[in-house]
Amino acid sequence: MSAPASSKRPQADQQVAAPNSNPREALGDGHISGNLTADPELRYTPTGRAVCRLRVAYTPRVLNPDTQRWEDGATEFYNLDAWGSQGENCAENLQRGDRIVACGQWQRRTYEDTEGNSRSVIEMQVRDLGPSLLFRGARIIRSQRPGATAPGLDSHPVPVPSDADAPEDVPL
Repeated sequence: MSAPASSKRPQADQQVAAPNSNPREALGDGHISGNLTADPELRYTPTGRAVCRLRVAYTPRVLNPDTQRWEDGATEFYNLDAWGSQGENCAENLQRGDRIVACGQWQRRTYEDTEGNSRSVIEMQVRDLGPSLLFRGARIIRSQRPGATAPGLDSHPVPVPSDADAPEDVPL
């Protein structure tokens, strides 16, 4: 897991964007694995581009120095945005509780809350995302692109043998 590490993660109150500045700050590439805390939320921009918001919980494993045993650390929550067909696929195939693995660009976004306070959140713009196979399996369903044909499927039908083609005496 390379969600922004707790020791290296910029704290929200360390840096507040000046008025009229860019509300997003690039923090670098990384990845995260965790559980979805809610069903994916699919929306569309005014230009019609799909964006899917995923809320992920990540609980790091930490070594307890007193007992020398691994324990669950403090759970951290992150928003992930998947764009275009990837976002549509996420909304169609993922649900609350699913464990996912994602990589992309970490960003800090600053905004003003309803009370006028400046807030900051760390989010990921997803480049690649899929289900985690750590605790369960997954089946890949390939979607066909519009106008494309899969080689060998439509152009060359495969003959299916009939019972008449089968030999009567098959040695066992």
